[in-house]
Amino acid sequence: MDYLMYKKRWKLYVFSLSLCIFTNIHLSIFVCFFLIIWFFTYHFTGFKDFVHKGCRFAAASLLAAGCNFFRLVETYTSKSNSIYQQTDSKLPAFGFFDSFFEQWNQLFIFTPSQAISQNNSYINLYMGILTLILIGIYVTSRRISLTEKARKFVPLLILTISFNEEVLSYVWNGFHYQSNVPNRYVFLLMFLCAIISYDAICELKQVTT
Repeated sequence: MDYLMYKKRWKLYVFSLSLCIFTNIHLSIFVCFFLIIWFFTYHFTGFKDFVHKGCRFAAASLLAAGCNFFRLVETYTSKSNSIYQQTDSKLPAFGFFDSFFEQWNQLFIFTPSQAISQNNSYINLYMGILTLILIGIYVTSRRISLTEKARKFVPLLILTISFNEEVLSYVWNGFHYQSNVPNRYVFLLMFLCAIISYDAICELKQVTT
């Protein structure tokens, strides 16, 4: 996406997103929502620059979707005839599934993980103590600007709240109530933490040299 935004190279972005949609339509829903959030974290020199980049982002995304037109139509048709259609048409109320502390307990080592759970707030969150240490280094670094930190942590905060908030969870799941496999889009959080950890390692290298 950086190539699309800063270098105006759209082919790699279109190919990657198109392949994602073709491979797994449900996975691509999570990716597309994340890309929308990620777009607003970019630096814009003004309103005109925001519009130009926004149009470029929208056009490339629509092109990727257009490459999978028949697959999208097939998925929409099957969803329209799904047994979940009646329940999904009812919007959820704002509220939290459970305590955030119960979710954060999954960060601790030796915490048992489950592939299937009827608890809608359940999340497989363990990523290792080293990752948490690197995130702490990134946060406390004075060499990294607050703007750059916000670019990483605003999406991270949105994801964290979404894992436990009923309306946001409903939206993330393609306006569908999740069942048995909650918070399947947690991989986006892991990906974001991996980026932050990499930036922290690069920061350590600069400090030591």
